[in-house]
Amino acid sequence: MNIHPAFVHFPIALLTVYGVFECFRWRKLLVLESWTIVKAVLLWVGVIGAFFALQTGDVAESFHRNQRALVDVHSSFATATTIIFGVVAVYYVLKIGDSYFRKISLGKKYERFVLNILKIQKVFKTPIVIVLALAGLVTLVITGALGASIVYGPDVDPIVSFTYHLFF
Repeated sequence: MNIHPAFVHFPIALLTVYGVFECFRWRKLLVLESWTIVKAVLLWVGVIGAFFALQTGDVAESFHRNQRALVDVHSSFATATTIIFGVVAVYYVLKIGDSYFRKISLGKKYERFVLNILKIQKVFKTPIVIVLALAGLVTLVITGALGASIVYGPDVDPIVSFTYHLFF
């Protein structure tokens, strides 16, 4: 039984919504601390779901042995998508952690730890996060289109057809 389709659609939706929120920035929302939490939750749940989708995809490969090359490219883009959004998820852990650490007093023992977190977080400036979110959206669309071509064929719609013919 192929359970992969049951696991792929929630990460696709959550990561797409996150990517749109990250790329299209509304000033009124950016100043809200809760907006960062909303984006982080979308991202974290999406990445966790993507890990499950990757695992079920490995099982689903056995159902499509006659499409080996297509499945391999689809799998590679799925892995890339998960890694890209996973890196951004780490940034959000650091960002929210930084906000939390600034509010509490940890004492001198943990001061060095906090300073290291601040240094790592500075690597991710806003434009880098936007570029990563955009790259994640592109790889997500390619992954989805290749997945659709595995299930429904390469000519199911224009986007799937275009994506399929980029690689085959």
